[in-house]
Amino acid sequence: MYPLMIRAVSILMICGMMLASSQTAVGQAEGQVEPALDDSRVSRFALPNGVRVLSIFVEDATRQCTFTFLPLSLANDPVHQSQWSHLAEHMLIRSTDPENLSVVGMEFNGETGPDYLRLDSYADANHWQESLDRHARWLIARTFDVEGLEAEKAKVAGEESFVQSNGYTHKFALAAWNQIVTHGLDRAAVHGDVENATVEALQTYVESRIPINQQVLVATVGPTDPTTLKKVLTETLGQLPETPIQNLTPNGNSKRQLEGIVEATWDLQQCHVLVWWELPNDDSPSGIATSQLLSSVMMMNLRNPVTAVDPTAKILVHANVHTIAGSSAIVVNVSFADATKYDEMNAAITTAVMQSNGFAQQIRQYGVMFAQQFQMPMDLGPLRQQMERANPGIAQMLEANILLGLAQLEFKANKPFGKVVKAMQSLRTEDVQQAVDRIAQEPTGILFLRPEAVNQP
Repeated sequence: MYPLMIRAVSILMICGMMLASSQTAVGQAEGQVEPALDDSRVSRFALPNGVRVLSIFVEDATRQCTFTFLPLSLANDPVHQSQWSHLAEHMLIRSTDPENLSVVGMEFNGETGPDYLRLDSYADANHWQESLDRHARWLIARTFDVEGLEAEKAKVAGEESFVQSNGYTHKFALAAWNQIVTHGLDRAAVHGDVENATVEALQTYVESRIPINQQVLVATVGPTDPTTLKKVLTETLGQLPETPIQNLTPNGNSKRQLEGIVEATWDLQQCHVLVWWELPNDDSPSGIATSQLLSSVMMMNLRNPVTAVDPTAKILVHANVHTIAGSSAIVVNVSFADATKYDEMNAAITTAVMQSNGFAQQIRQYGVMFAQQFQMPMDLGPLRQQMERANPGIAQMLEANILLGLAQLEFKANKPFGKVVKAMQSLRTEDVQQAVDRIAQEPTGILFLRPEAVNQP
């Protein structure tokens, strides 16, 4: 299976090549937008149980790649169940393939982060039906075994160790943010909650939180005839029993943690400062586009100020994180090594954001650039050949990574990706000004997340 780092590199390479080949002018007039995709290859339909399907037909692709997006995330796990969405991802995949992430003609993977739990399959053209059967079986898996759970706990711990070694602990820090800010804890057991999970409790968690309805998006790309694909999906995933719509927005027990400065500890060995601003609720295409682009602009503008405080600092900015107040927030998440730098790091973040000028113009410029990255060429052949010369291994992930960018945008926006892409490309100053004005004010809250003291033997 392709490691996550390889997939990230391939996404960047593909986006760069697509951007270089795009014919859309950065300076084109507002309102004159290119189509986000060749619409004749894109189809959308709902299965009998409400599950939504996004399909892209690429006749000369060698693989059928499928992603199932679920609304569970590290940012909405229940109290004292930090990272259980991540653990559930592991166990769902292991319910069909307990030993390996590949079988003849197929490979599997998954990812759980701030926005969703995702289950992936990459199947050779003559194994695509078997891969779709895997997705159906993953969605109804409700029985796990102790040996398998302990094995996956060890793998989660291995992921934690890896990211602690390089400072990229941001998604785990957001899981801690959820436990502390949403649920009112003063200590987040991001590692410990996984270690303490039992088979019975995890089965109950999965039973109560995995939906089979319109909250699920299945996205697939490849050479399978669209009519045949729809028929098989209807006969497999479409026959799963529909479940009621679930409100997975966190129900915290203490709004006080959402506002002001909060100091707390967690059981990973990395310092974090998280600063967040509640934003106006706006689920229009322009509102979603603004939030996504603002996070990128903030990350670009904050990188130098935070590394000036601590050269080891690494920054991510999360858009549209749901809060217990029913609103959404943009969250600046900085990891660093020097435990004496919390106040200085916070000052660097808030000063750089609140004293910034030109964010509105940068958002509009980024909107045109990002929209170009979502332009899918009519003919993927030349792009595939270009990638094969650069890196043959990544080239075979071409269609998968194009789909991944489009599908995660559609899942997060809960509307066709083309609407958001067009909004990105045609944003006006008045569309973004309210959000820009909000972050120029004091942040809603700040979390100083400190590692627990490690007892030395």
